[in-house]
Amino acid sequence: MNARDRLIRCFASVFYEVDEKSIPEVNSTDKEWDSLKLITLINVVQQEFPVEIAADEIEGLNSFSAFLRKIEADSKN
Repeated sequence: MNARDRLIRCFASVFYEVDEKSIPEVNSTDKEWDSLKLITLINVVQQEFPVEIAADEIEGLNSFSAFLRKIEADSKN
């Protein structure tokens, strides 16, 4: 399973009310996205992937694609 599919599973476990096909479009402007879900999502992602998310990076993690970019960048280092 590739990183994108694994990340979809992470998002789906937190944003259970969003249809899985729509997960790649999820971002911080959606009504389902709140601070508690963001922190939960960060924890789920850090359990699934070998990434460290610093406090100053949290604000920039505002969408599925932002999380995917972070994971891909960290996997190259």
